[in-house]
Amino acid sequence: MSTTTTADLPLITIPYSECTLELCPIEIAQVPYIPNLDGNAFFLALFGAALLVNLILGVWRRTWGYMACMAVGCLLEVLGYIGRLKMHVNPFLKDPFLLYLICVTLGSVFFTAAIYLSLARIVVVYGESLSYFRPRTYTILFATCDFISLLFQAGGGAIVSIADDADFARIGLRLMQTGLSFQVASLLVFVALCGFFALSCRRHPDQLDPRFASIRGRALSIATVAMIIRCSFRVAELLDGFKGPIWGNEVDYMILEGAMVSLYPNTIALSTLKIEVGMPHLQTTRSWTVVTGPDPPSSSLVSLTSTTQLLPTHGFQMSDDTACLSFDFFRTVSAPEFSRFFGRSFWSKSLLCASTQFVAVRSALIAAASLHRHFKEDVTLVNKRQNDADQLYAKALRHLIRDIEKVDKPHRRLVSLVCGTLFCIIEVLRGHDERALVHLESIIQLLNESDAAKEGQEMLVTDLEEELRPLISRLDVEASIYTIRRPPRLSLPPIPPILHPSSSTSDLEDIANELNTLMAHVSHFRRATATNYRYETPGDIPLDILHTQQQLIARLESWWCARNPLLHIHTTDSPPSAILLRIHYYTILTMLHGALHAEETLYDQFYGLFVEVVQLAGRLLLGNNNNGITFSAETGIIFPLYWAALRCRDGALRRAALGLLRRCSREGVWVSEVQACVVQRTIEIEEGLVKGTLGGGERELRCEDVPEFWRIHGEGVNVDREGRRVRIEYQRMLNGVDGGWNVDVEWVGY
Repeated sequence: MSTTTTADLPLITIPYSECTLELCPIEIAQVPYIPNLDGNAFFLALFGAALLVNLILGVWRRTWGYMACMAVGCLLEVLGYIGRLKMHVNPFLKDPFLLYLICVTLGSVFFTAAIYLSLARIVVVYGESLSYFRPRTYTILFATCDFISLLFQAGGGAIVSIADDADFARIGLRLMQTGLSFQVASLLVFVALCGFFALSCRRHPDQLDPRFASIRGRALSIATVAMIIRCSFRVAELLDGFKGPIWGNEVDYMILEGAMVSLYPNTIALSTLKIEVGMPHLQTTRSWTVVTGPDPPSSSLVSLTSTTQLLPTHGFQMSDDTACLSFDFFRTVSAPEFSRFFGRSFWSKSLLCASTQFVAVRSALIAAASLHRHFKEDVTLVNKRQNDADQLYAKALRHLIRDIEKVDKPHRRLVSLVCGTLFCIIEVLRGHDERALVHLESIIQLLNESDAAKEGQEMLVTDLEEELRPLISRLDVEASIYTIRRPPRLSLPPIPPILHPSSSTSDLEDIANELNTLMAHVSHFRRATATNYRYETPGDIPLDILHTQQQLIARLESWWCARNPLLHIHTTDSPPSAILLRIHYYTILTMLHGALHAEETLYDQFYGLFVEVVQLAGRLLLGNNNNGITFSAETGIIFPLYWAALRCRDGALRRAALGLLRRCSREGVWVSEVQACVVQRTIEIEEGLVKGTLGGGERELRCEDVPEFWRIHGEGVNVDREGRRVRIEYQRMLNGVDGGWNVDVEWVGY
């Protein structure tokens, strides 16, 4: 391109690339005006500051995807305004013009991508049940739209940059217009979906965090409307190419392009927050959290279990009727059922006291109560009921973050321990045993770190923490028994000394804690030590291992001799806890005797103990303590019955244990239907082999009728609760003790 000027004669032709304001008229410049220095410098500084702030916030809060979109968008805007500043010196230069045109046009694409990410993450916080689509669907759908828009605009910009004639450049402009129009259309669809989601949120105000919703909602709404205005302006601006009336108006550009685009990164930067994308039950927010009642006074952060009734809580309020009902349900129903046999004070008193002083504990308690209430109505926990409880669970996780940051270190550990225990129970109720184990490992790690710290310096430990430790230890032992090759993780105290009858205590809960300590040592010995020698010949087992086994047997028997007189079970009013302690003692004793020996016939000598276990379990089931109970938080009689039915080969006793198993309610991770299914199939296999080979008619088999090589040595169990089936792996020595192992796997429905 060239231009001509006349000053009478002669006619002079100047190449366009050499045009300056002194030589050529402004009307033929890249833009028909001189870009304002102050205005463009202001927007350059504004986007530069937004770039810096969003980088800092992104690194600090680890919102990497969101930070990348914001940073690229701000960087493109900075480059675009650098181009406009260069055009202030010479508006005829092509390279600064292309830098401005392409960068400013493409910058908004990345801002809209950040908008789309924001909606997806807000849906995660509030709950997928409130949205028509899953959060990932929003991201995929609108990210695709954004990518298509980017292709059109980038392609159009590339054509404009290399075009040698007006017609070819016009094609590039049309592509840019198409991309901008597509961007506007996708934003309008986005606004419609936001409206539907907002309407759904209004219908479920109890599930929202009001202050968070207000701040984030306003920022996102302002940014979205501003982006729609800006994109619509750009479409109109490019409608007539570079010669249209809107193209030559810098005031319109500053207001409808610069101001609108700058609203997004700066508005969002003021209200941004961290939201981890993942499963709903793991969602937490760090910055904005609204509690369900006024903050308690700092003086209330004291020992919680020294009182025997709830503390007066003038500042303790519930946000709605649902929370009140859930709290009352936990107090009257969940607490007695969770501590079914012992009536432990942690569930009935201490936990309720803690919930009045810590919002996170209260939220976790309400979530557990809500889930337990639904569980009592429908043990499958399907559809809406599961979703409602999940919302309360997510809210409890958010409040835990808030309380941990607020309280001092000892109480921070306390809140984490209490909430972690409740979260563990919640996951067990939901049927997610692996996630429950994650929570359990976390609180065990906290307790172990606390033990290590106490060795080096004096450390404040609250009464509630000391009361919580035995409960966590029992859950640890339960997980060790339930999970193959997992020894107890909680740091073990020394093996208790041999007890004498004179060292007595009348508190059954203290006696239970003594037995649980021994059970923890036995479980650790079985999982961490004995499993390595179980199938060795007896002469190859190290003497120190044999000594440890005998030492544990001696400690168990001394405990029994000292505590047996206190466990009165031969009267009609015998406490259920005393009966349960006897059942657990018999069970753990048989487990310890067989820990180092591979022969299943070894258990035949304990037939009398197995009979006692089944009879005592029957007494508990026939008692009044099982009426209406659907779930208890700790191991009761399911595992002892399961163990007796598997290890004792007496047909009559097995069927009696199986019948009792089918009548049991849920006990922690132990599901009576699952254990009964495994027992039923084991009986069918073992008795089928005996009767099919040796005969025997219809009479019940006795222990000695089942030879060693037909007995099942291990039952690996994997439960598919959604499909209501169990994968069972059987290990047998069908070719005798000198043969190899036979492993059979099958799925059995229950």
